[in-house]
Amino acid sequence: MSMTLTIQKCPNATLLENAFRTATRPINWLVITHNDPQLLHALKSGMKDESAAFLTVSQESWDFEDPEFAEAIDRGLHQADIQQLLLVGGPRAVPSFDHSVQPETAQEATTGYAKLLAGAKLVNMRDRESREWLAQQTKMLLRVPAVHTRWSNGKLDVTGLYHRSESGLFLAYDVNRDRYHALTS
Repeated sequence: MSMTLTIQKCPNATLLENAFRTATRPINWLVITHNDPQLLHALKSGMKDESAAFLTVSQESWDFEDPEFAEAIDRGLHQADIQQLLLVGGPRAVPSFDHSVQPETAQEATTGYAKLLAGAKLVNMRDRESREWLAQQTKMLLRVPAVHTRWSNGKLDVTGLYHRSESGLFLAYDVNRDRYHALTS
């Protein structure tokens, strides 16, 4: 069983609370995910046998210091037997990117090979920045009081998942080791 809650701007604590109250069985996973259709499909396919609630929020709207967002997460954790908390994002909507800016090497490249190499460097740079941004967001999520308390007491696993849309690969962020590793089936 899974349920999807789509939030346009800021999560509504009441919406999340009602979803947990009306669930037909205990929900063990709370998945806060970017609202990308390809990402949601991959997640739901991989979690089809799990009891999960999906809170879909555009990455641009993630703000774990916002009291309403923190309250929604807090209520969800207290109303359900949430054991796993996933924060799932990807390279598509990282707010700090200005996609119109090209590195000097790309602008100065004149040969086909130089352009290809410059483009690959740009993609890698954006991918690295996106992963660093998701790692920071995962750490910020751990500052939400209810998340931090349950996580530090060993009652909640918190994981950041980075989705590479071009390959479908998920990378899991390990907060304790401050690094990513590929998830394999």
